[in-house]
Amino acid sequence: MITVKGAPEGMKPLLNMTTEESVAFDSAVSLKQKQGLKPIVIAEKYLTKEEKREYEEKYNSLKQNIVFQGNELEELSKKFETNLSLVGVIGLQDHVREQATETVDLLKEADIKVWMVTGDNRDNAVNVAYHTGILNEKLKVYTFNNNEKDEAKRSMRVVLDNLSAILDENPKDIMSKSESDSSLKKLHTNATVHIHNNESNKLNFSIVVEGDTFSHI
Repeated sequence: MITVKGAPEGMKPLLNMTTEESVAFDSAVSLKQKQGLKPIVIAEKYLTKEEKREYEEKYNSLKQNIVFQGNELEELSKKFETNLSLVGVIGLQDHVREQATETVDLLKEADIKVWMVTGDNRDNAVNVAYHTGILNEKLKVYTFNNNEKDEAKRSMRVVLDNLSAILDENPKDIMSKSESDSSLKKLHTNATVHIHNNESNKLNFSIVVEGDTFSHI
């Protein structure tokens, strides 16, 4: 028997599930995320004697070759880690450092812009943002999750129109102010979620940007 664990997005295509089981799987993962936990999927597969022998021979051979084992081990995994049976979904809690909230408060008091950049899923990222004070209940949260550039522009236009009505300013003026932030334009990461807090006398809002959307704004 082989046991496999990993993130939901990587594990789900490897699982042998019915439609009903797939729906239950998504619900379990979503629940863990809403609880602020990192979901980890555990699955298993029973190998035949022939499969077991082949796997062990190739695995032991590759482990002895430290130079060329990387890609070959990945290919070996792809061959055998299919049609897995789901064992369960567990949730791991990543504790926020004690100084995190205090540091965020100091930055905000100094009128320093705070961006939270993470490779975590959105629900967990937002939960941590509230816990550290980057987000709070007074803030209006705008979420952008658009893979296409035109869709991202349309979503931003709706938000800019809303903000311009509050500020009584032209949306182009708001956009130009945002574009003047050179550090924002230069930021390039593999992160999946970006969270920004903006609190002022007139505006209290925050934006949550997911995936490739960040490259379009």
